[in-house]
Amino acid sequence: MTPPSKVYPSTYARVEAICEFCHSPFQCLKKASTCKKRQRFCSLKCAGKAHHPKLRIETIKCVFCGKEFTFNNTHANRPNRKFCSQSCMGKYKSEKSRMDPKRKRICKQCGKEFLSYPSQIGRFCSQKCVGDFNRKLKPQICPCCGREFQPYNHRKRRFCSQECQHKFNVGKNNPLWRGNRRQERGPNWKSQAEAARLRDGYLCQGCGSACSQKASVDHIVPFRLTKLYAELEGKDANDLQNLISLCRSCHAKKTMAERKLLRGDVMGFLADVRVFMPIERVESALVFWGLR
Repeated sequence: MTPPSKVYPSTYARVEAICEFCHSPFQCLKKASTCKKRQRFCSLKCAGKAHHPKLRIETIKCVFCGKEFTFNNTHANRPNRKFCSQSCMGKYKSEKSRMDPKRKRICKQCGKEFLSYPSQIGRFCSQKCVGDFNRKLKPQICPCCGREFQPYNHRKRRFCSQECQHKFNVGKNNPLWRGNRRQERGPNWKSQAEAARLRDGYLCQGCGSACSQKASVDHIVPFRLTKLYAELEGKDANDLQNLISLCRSCHAKKTMAERKLLRGDVMGFLADVRVFMPIERVESALVFWGLR
């Protein structure tokens, strides 16, 4: 006895639709798994007429001049057209921007009201006013060489040349100056740091990589704490037991982790540095300074 043949469900179904050109109802096919219709027009004739350029011409009024004009509405980027020409569009935008109160400025030289671009902060209405204002500027004295000079524009200028500016912004005059770190860490810091590098074999004790430059020597317990404990207990703030060689990446991670130690969270500090530093060295340093 032969088995009965399998019956497969149809993948397409007939549905009622409306033609987009003649607006007459018709039946079209669609996939049963999707809801998108496969046909937009009832026939090829309607489809051809809908896409014909002469049949998609519209007549509207220009927003700026009010003149009626016709345009081809076939393309998808043209239905929102409002102007009859590029000239009318530019004049409309310029008139609209003129009414913006943020563009109104007052000239610093002649006091006349003028319009500036929205992306700029205008201080003068013309180049003539700029020159007249710059000629009235008072001479200044360079803080580096002490020479009197005449500034050539209205912007703030303290130095007579870039060479004087570079010479002046060196050392303590630089806004990024934080003092001499080697002197702050004591007279033996340089020798102790080199001894720590030699003991560690010029290798990072965190990831074990060889540093192309000098390895960074860091205090396991931050120096601001060891300096305070050294004054109270008579120990060396740069003791070799508290120093460790790290690469730049591990040094940055350790700097982020030591914030918890400065707040008194010793267990949180150990949990963070356990991932990338030898925990025995860290615990011995904490015991040495009485934090463990």
